Amino acid sequence: PTIPIMSNDDDATKSKKQRWFPLESNPSLINKYIQKLGFDTSLYEFVDVFSTEDWAIDMIPQPVAAVLMLYPLTETQLKAPRDDTIAAKEMEDKIWFIKQRIGNACGTIGLLHALLNAPEPLRMFQDESWIKNFADDCPIPLSPTAKAEKLEGDAKIATLHDAATSSSENATSRGNIED
Repeated sequence: PTIPIMSNDDDATKSKKQRWFPLESNPSLINKYIQKLGFDTSLYEFVDVFSTEDWAIDMIPQPVAAVLMLYPLTETQLKAPRDDTIAAKEMEDKIWFIKQRIGNACGTIGLLHALLNAPEPLRMFQDESWIKNFADDCPIPLSPTAKAEKLEGDAKIATLHDAATSSSENATSRGNIED
């Protein structure tokens, strides 16, 4: 479930801000989640990267289409002024970007960035699936904030995300929604 909280964030446009349970960094769980979103994982799927050393990189199936990184934010990052720059001017019409305004939704946001910026032949979305419909409703030219508003108002993605975070495939507990 999502828990609305009041926010002083200008981006929240004086509405209630949602918080989701965090998505576990677990390739099996993530692959099942993106299948439910409507991505065909028959050719591409997420795998663990254990290190950036050569021995570990050699274990990664090739070719690689995207990398999803999990790391804690530092105090410096948290205190830094927010920069709404998406990409260099010459790339703005080629990069799909959504602003994250839902607390703990970074896993889903990262997956959306990875899947919706994949080269066209890799965008294997099932017809009438959630991700196909969301991609159609939120094309690249739509502002990152407008995309975020659509995501915030979408009960189906909240339900799909919640189901993934409460899956029995999780290797850890669901955690605290406030973390």
